Amino acid sequence: MTTNSRSRIYFISDCHLGDPDPRRQPCVQEKSIVSFLRAIRSDAEVLYILGDLFDFWFEYRTVIPSHGASVLFELYSLIQSGVQVVCLPGNHDIWLGSYLSSQVGLQLPGGPLSISHQSRRLYLMHGDEHRTDFKFRFSRYILKSPICIALFRL
Repeated sequence: MTTNSRSRIYFISDCHLGDPDPRRQPCVQEKSIVSFLRAIRSDAEVLYILGDLFDFWFEYRTVIPSHGASVLFELYSLIQSGVQVVCLPGNHDIWLGSYLSSQVGLQLPGGPLSISHQSRRLYLMHGDEHRTDFKFRFSRYILKSPICIALFRL
């Protein structure tokens, strides 16, 4: 019986690439994430990123943020090697966009996911989805609105 060498499912969240807090040591953090991504390349079937890969992400029509570039390059390489990478938005990177899907290859389903792997059902989401307070829900509704996004682009 042969087994699929790419059978492992990995999860990460809350990397907060680009966080301006110097205590996070961006260079060390990015190197750690790149090292992790390289380590899973040979046996990963899927990598799920469960929100807040970036501390802030917004794609303008012709400009993208520069922080986290080494991680994006490594994610691209991982995808090219045959690993599926699915990225859910968190409360810090709700504006994930077409550059990440068309150029890097991330799958961006947009919200909580109900999936099945290895005969197990999983429900995946970022932790902020559990917040039920009105202020948070209202602010998230505003930030996701097409009008808000268009105004921010200006």
